[in-house]
Amino acid sequence: MNATQQLQESLDKGQIKKVVFVRPGRVGDLLFITPLLRCFKERYPEISLSLLVSRYASEVVRGNPLIDHLIEFDPKAPRLKRWFEKRELAKKVAEVNPDLAIVMSRKGKEVSVLKRAGVQQFHHFPDAFLDNTEGGKHVIEQLFSAIESLDVKGPPKDLELYPSDQQCDESKQFLAQAGIEEGDRFAVLHPGCFQVHNHKLQTFSARRLWPLDSFRGLAQKLHDEAGLKIVLSGSGPQEEKMVNKLASDLTFEPAIGTELGIRELGAVLKSASLLVTVDTGPLHIGTAMGTPLVALFGPSPVHYTRPWREANVEILRKDLPCSPCRGKGISCFDNICMKQITVDEVFEAAMKVIPGKKA
Repeated sequence: MNATQQLQESLDKGQIKKVVFVRPGRVGDLLFITPLLRCFKERYPEISLSLLVSRYASEVVRGNPLIDHLIEFDPKAPRLKRWFEKRELAKKVAEVNPDLAIVMSRKGKEVSVLKRAGVQQFHHFPDAFLDNTEGGKHVIEQLFSAIESLDVKGPPKDLELYPSDQQCDESKQFLAQAGIEEGDRFAVLHPGCFQVHNHKLQTFSARRLWPLDSFRGLAQKLHDEAGLKIVLSGSGPQEEKMVNKLASDLTFEPAIGTELGIRELGAVLKSASLLVTVDTGPLHIGTAMGTPLVALFGPSPVHYTRPWREANVEILRKDLPCSPCRGKGISCFDNICMKQITVDEVFEAAMKVIPGKKA
């Protein structure tokens, strides 16, 4: 009997009472495991689930009714604080006292800390690296193989995000203050992506960006020709600069959503008529909230991180010889894969997904 079979026997006998899923990462990384948590809980409803996540993105899974304990830490802590972070992490895990850790991080750096905290059994994602080469499976489908081998049935469910009642009320106040009343049609445009505040011209995050001038043209067109009100979202000081620059170039005053938290943005997107953005966390927040989407892809492989939904989704990508490059191992100072996506193409795609505005 191999290790997986032994683990399966323990699960079947009810010997495992507490399980911690390990998935440090950014917003999209955490949303991508919510369908897996749902499937696992349906198979083993009596097991208590914990989730070990990065502090940066923990808000995206806060409030999820499937999660009994949320264990947060900072995997990017400065070197001098790293020892303290690991010590505190071990204490937090020991307090939860899980019987099993299902590790879904690529490098599994957290395993040593989990062992120090007393975790005895581990189940790892079966491959050292997820396969993002063309023609492969979505990252959710690949991660699902880790729990599918534990007699968990698929296919994986929808993404899940749970804004609190207070956050929903705050989102309504934000929209009302921006002159967007209940029933108004409005579009959310999110021009940035994670780490844009640190990027150099050749980095992956920079290559994922659609030109700010194109976002300006789209915002103006959606306002003038489709009659939509516009919300501009972003997080962090550099994305805020992008949003303010974009707003200053428009002939009307858009709503500025740079102060919205992750779940507040989710609440706003739930009532939005449209979201246009690149391959970034808010794209997947919109996916979870059922927002009509236009997703702009360039260096990212579409199959790998596409919106995990079929309805009311349009994906635009230029089929160039160099695309998708995945942003690694090359020096690209001109992201033509994104620049060649035109305002008219995005506007036409938007008309296909906006309720009541079919092209």
